[in-house]
Amino acid sequence: MGADQATDWVGAYSVGDGEALVGVLIVCAVSETDWGALEAQLHGLLELGAGGFTHPENLGRLREIAPGKLPQELRGYLDDLLEDPARA
Repeated sequence: MGADQATDWVGAYSVGDGEALVGVLIVCAVSETDWGALEAQLHGLLELGAGGFTHPENLGRLREIAPGKLPQELRGYLDDLLEDPARA
């Protein structure tokens, strides 16, 4: 999956590249219906957050994802992204 591979080069992205990728992953994640793809997207966002590319105002859009409909593992990713200030 592209989201998995895109995070292999986090250290090589410019600020603009990283923030653009975050935006694409967020847009994809809020409409994703495939759990495997959503996991890759959320994991990618966590990796990009560790690289300093995520901002709270952008991640807030992830609240559109209904956590009650997700498998437990994916809820954990979502919780980490929305609740951990170090990721923002």
